[in-house]
Amino acid sequence: MPSQYTAENVSISGGGRASLTRAAASLGHVNLGHFLPDYTAYEELLDIFRAFTSIPILLEGERGYAFTVEDLRREIQGRGLSALLLSNPCNPTGKLIQGDELRRWVATARELECALLIDEFYSHYIWTVRPGELPVESAARYVEDVDRDPIVIFDGFTKNWRYPGWRVTWTVGPRTVIEAVASAGSFLDGGGTSPLQRAAIPLLTWEHVEKETRATQAIFREKRDRMLSRLDRLGIRADPAAAAQRRDGLLPRRARSQGHHRSRRVLRREPRQAAQQARLSIPQLFALFLRASLGGSRGGPVADRGDGAGGDR
Repeated sequence: MPSQYTAENVSISGGGRASLTRAAASLGHVNLGHFLPDYTAYEELLDIFRAFTSIPILLEGERGYAFTVEDLRREIQGRGLSALLLSNPCNPTGKLIQGDELRRWVATARELECALLIDEFYSHYIWTVRPGELPVESAARYVEDVDRDPIVIFDGFTKNWRYPGWRVTWTVGPRTVIEAVASAGSFLDGGGTSPLQRAAIPLLTWEHVEKETRATQAIFREKRDRMLSRLDRLGIRADPAAAAQRRDGLLPRRARSQGHHRSRRVLRREPRQAAQQARLSIPQLFALFLRASLGGSRGGPVADRGDGAGGDR
């Protein structure tokens, strides 16, 4: 049985950008790969920190923004990548790495010792589900050794739970990585607030996560289907990969305005590609992570690893 995450593998912070900033500040002098297009905030983040070398990897719209395991291996070995930052599903293209393909990504990262820094803030927005399954995918499912596999995951309430003002996010990874991230957080942001963390615990029970995920899926599937239907009437074919993640199948205005990222365009007058088949399960891991982190394993009822000192100050 694969090893299990504990509170030592989790760091809590006050927002997605805060968690990503901590990770970036913890990187040494390495080659860090990142995809174009991907979440626009990554570019701003990568411009700030100069300790590592940022290497862009262009994804081609003509290939459906695909990036295979073979492509991954070639980039890691050819460019000497020590880490790769990506969102899964991708924001804004909606491209999803899932099932056996995601398992092979994790295995390749393990073999080549290249850290995958995976933003999973949209991992509950997957539309190719079978009846009875929850629309969730996570690289955590394919980790064999939580302290040795170079997989670092970012998630939080703002997107998957649809609580945009609830700035509680978590970083999950090997213990040594979490120690570095927590240390960086002690001077960057000071850590997440105790009241918000305490109030978050009931929201991460199995029952609540399942209820929220199914409700979100039902509401946004209706929005998605209506948008795709109207676009179809206009003779516009939306790339199913984009529609799989964006609730409206369209790019944010900011992404459309960036001319040097023209490959961000996801609307085409082409036939729809076949929808991807997803193998999904209940997001039990994330529900356990924050509960474990706040379970009082160190210094009292709330073990906030956000400030690197085990307490919220």
